[in-house]
Parts: sequence; C-alpha cells; structure tokens
Amino acid sequence: MHTSNILVVDQRPHFSDALAGTSLGATKRFEHVDHTEPALALLEQGDVDVVICDSGAPGMPGADFLAAVAMRWPRVVRMLIVDDRSLEAILPAVNAGEIERFFTRPPQAAQVMIELEELLLQRQQGAAVPTDTDADDDRSEGGGENEGEPAAVTENVDTGVTPVISLDGDAAMGDLDDLLAEFRAELDQRPRQS
Repeated sequence: MHTSNILVVDQRPHFSDALAGTSLGATKRFEHVDHTEPALALLEQGDVDVVICDSGAPGMPGADFLAAVAMRWPRVVRMLIVDDRSLEAILPAVNAGEIERFFTRPPQAAQVMIELEELLLQRQQGAAVPTDTDADDDRSEGGGENEGEPAAVTENVDTGVTPVISLDGDAAMGDLDDLLAEFRAELDQRPRQS
C-alpha cells in the first residue's frame, strides 16, 4: 500500500504536527517547509502526492504557487489555507482547477485530513488526470524558453475533482455569504462528470 507524502508549505510548523496527529494523518508522511522555493525543489524530486500551502507563505503567493504546481505536476493534490478576507482573490484559481480545496484560517486539522483523504481516494479510483508522462509528451525543443520546458498550456487540466469550500467558526459573515452564493452558482453551472 502506498503511503501518501504530504508537503506542507507554511511558516507555522505546528500545523504539520496537528495534521500528523489526526487518525488519518497517522498513515501519511509529512514534510514541512516554510517557503515556496524549497517546496519546488521537493516537488522536483517527484515523491509528493499532496501540497497544502498557506496563502501567506514566503516566496510566491500561495494561489500562484499552486497554479505552478497544477501546471507542472497535475496529479499532485493542491490545497490552500487562506484568510477569509482573501477568498475573492482566489476564486479564479479555484474555478480553473488549480486549487482543489481551500480552508479559511485557522483550519481544523481533522477536516483538512478528511478532505485530503477524499481527494486521494478520487485519484486512486481513476479520476481523469494526465500522468507525468503525458506532461512529458507535451514538451518540445521549441515549447518553452529552454529546451525540455513544457510548452505554454492553453487549456485547464481537468482533475475530475470538484473544489470544495471549508469554513471554520464564524467566518461566514455578510460579504462572505454573498461570495459563497456566487461561487456555488458558478459550480452549479459547471458540467458534472459521471
């Protein structure tokens, strides 16, 4: 049985410990980094199944970081931790499938692990996600600026996973309620995969 490798990009190392301390976390391996640059280096090594990134992690903004992960490693599950004040800013990335789940701060470790487990099960059950070799097939000598870089992506990668919003505590205030209603309406208009 494959042990899932979870990369947590967050300035607060205690969140990784909280995830590992849940019953679902006991069967996973966690790696914690506090900046997006070492996270990219770990992703290059190819043994990451899930990335959980705080939107305020040093380096590139969390949503941009996960967009880069989606483009280069589409099979990696991508989750974001965000302030409720920043929800509107991340909606384009959620709608594009670059962020598969997001949680408002402070996230509940057990809820994050439940959502993570659900995404991993969907992946194992054959969600239509391009393989790493498919991504290699898209590379060409003239594709990127340097040889071997992927050519520009003009389509969104369909991960077969519907983004879900998880809110904690009393985060659902007036503006947030309106934002969530708009987000749900957009999701309802999306075609469902069977």
